[in-house]
Amino acid sequence: PVLKNENGFPVIIFNHGAFSFSKQNQAQLIRLASHGYIVVSLSHPGQTLLTRYTYGHTISLNDEIFGKMTDYQKEQLKPFSSELNRLVEIAKTEKNEDAKINALQDLAKIEYYQEMRKMMLPIMNNTRYFINQLKEFSQENGLPMDTDNISLMGHSMGAVVSGELGTETLPGVKSI
Repeated sequence: PVLKNENGFPVIIFNHGAFSFSKQNQAQLIRLASHGYIVVSLSHPGQTLLTRYTYGHTISLNDEIFGKMTDYQKEQLKPFSSELNRLVEIAKTEKNEDAKINALQDLAKIEYYQEMRKMMLPIMNNTRYFINQLKEFSQENGLPMDTDNISLMGHSMGAVVSGELGTETLPGVKSI
């Protein structure tokens, strides 16, 4: 079914996983587009395996970021995983809503998550910038985009980025 309304087609913005690339979920994104969404898969230069611009220039993965994170992950992943599992279990089983919220907020305080957040900030900033420019770009180019009906999605770190941005008030973003 085509979803076009009087404002155009709804928009989905996809963020790929860490150290991946913008065509990572291409089959899924094509499927969404075939159902009436305008789907945009962002690339994040320096944090993707390879970004190729339309004029031919390429930017590879920033080895300094990748090397640092993999070393850090080796040291920190096990304690993070057990703490993550504990907090997720509380969020899933606790009857008290405040306790659930506190468990999820505690997740953001874990040191490993703070390191990951540093890596996510450029991706979050790129996505914010894109969202803020989208309406004007759509209007200037006569594109049938419903920029008041934007969904954010992603894979792995891209999903976390979408979730983080979903807590902000961004123009047109309705769902994650």
